[in-house]
Amino acid sequence: MQTTAPMQHTAFIINRGDNLFLIVNNQLEGYTTFCKEFSGYEYESEYERFFYIVGTDAYVQILYNADKQPYLSIRDWEEKEYIQLSISTEQVAYFKQDEGVILLDVDSSIPQQELISALTSENIEETQEELTALEQKYNLEEYSLSGLILCHYTEEDKVQIRQE
Repeated sequence: MQTTAPMQHTAFIINRGDNLFLIVNNQLEGYTTFCKEFSGYEYESEYERFFYIVGTDAYVQILYNADKQPYLSIRDWEEKEYIQLSISTEQVAYFKQDEGVILLDVDSSIPQQELISALTSENIEETQEELTALEQKYNLEEYSLSGLILCHYTEEDKVQIRQE
């Protein structure tokens, strides 16, 4: 009987009500560059594990390729793209106007299905407790499962912001 190692994730989306998580690790192309580029740009939030990145520094946008397939793009205000992730048409509906996206940095040793099963709450405070439990289960350093809250902008949002 042949066994295989659990599939390692580089990025995927978890939708929990008003909380939309983009789960990533440092294997995702562009993620390390993004982190280096925006180190020091974080602003404290009301949450212990999550920090804000101002939308005019970096943001999330849903775009479409030449084949009209949607993808998530994390870019800066100068339109430099750091991360590109193919998403389904169904996932496009998760991205609501005036809602942010939590870019959650997760150790790749935690299986994707475990993350999906563990992050069940629609309440961000409870989500922080769920992340603490995962850290303990996988013997990870405290607050190693943390993230950035990014704005989600449409093209219309960007035009309006530039006019203000």
